[in-house]
Amino acid sequence: MAATHKQRADPFAEPDDDLNISDFKPREESRKPVDLQQLDALGKATGFDRRVTPEPAAQPSASAQTFKPRRYTTGRDVQLNVKVTPDSKRRFHAFADQAQVSLSVLFERLLDAYARDGNRAR
Repeated sequence: MAATHKQRADPFAEPDDDLNISDFKPREESRKPVDLQQLDALGKATGFDRRVTPEPAAQPSASAQTFKPRRYTTGRDVQLNVKVTPDSKRRFHAFADQAQVSLSVLFERLLDAYARDGNRAR
């Protein structure tokens, strides 16, 4: 039994003459009136007041510490993601700042030092 397939509609074809959508109109909105006082009372009762902005957080946590943006054009285009402790991340950024190099340059220097010295630090 051969399957019969319908032809897809051609979006660039001339519209059919028998298709008449001139009577098409958007539906009328039928919204009920809202009592603003009742809405405000409900908002206050549930702890929501749209006119009050929340206070900013007092202190960011150590793991949420922000670092200055670093933008360098280096030709490096492969990303390496490593999970570290907040202290290790802080120290790594501090070493890069102290040496006035990018994070990728510091990483390459650390790899070179490890390759040169091996694991003698143990």
